[in-house]
Amino acid sequence: MADPSDFNIQAVEVRRALASYDPFRHGSEYLDVRPGPNGVEIHGAVRTDAIARSALHWVRTHVGDVPLVNCLVADNVLEAEVAHALATDPRTRAEQFRVGAYLGQVAVAGPFSAVDHKAVLEVAQSISGVRGVDMSTPSLPADAQPIATMAMAMSL
Repeated sequence: MADPSDFNIQAVEVRRALASYDPFRHGSEYLDVRPGPNGVEIHGAVRTDAIARSALHWVRTHVGDVPLVNCLVADNVLEAEVAHALATDPRTRAEQFRVGAYLGQVAVAGPFSAVDHKAVLEVAQSISGVRGVDMSTPSLPADAQPIATMAMAMSL
């Protein structure tokens, strides 16, 4: 078993490796690398689970055999988990919502008139990795892309 003080040194090396990883250059404020009881923990939000896996591979290639604990949350996984939770919760399952996520910030669009906003907010916030919930997007047509709407709003 590794000495926990080694994890402090390795966490610095992992931070450096991730800083040189192109997909994380623009989203680095959403990452946190810290020593944990079982190795170096990487926390944060990423766009896809493929980016999370490739980041771990990048670290292992550039740092070596560091015990890594992957605590990254991918937007595509968040979207699926929030949508599933809304579809199965008795307070919200009667309506159809569209869910988008961008680096842990979730947007929910749908017919809020029949559903209590508080219930939608509670269900979405109950999912691990959700940094915030935006329900300000008005009801959208079925072919609308809530993620595009949210990304545009975040860039303002």
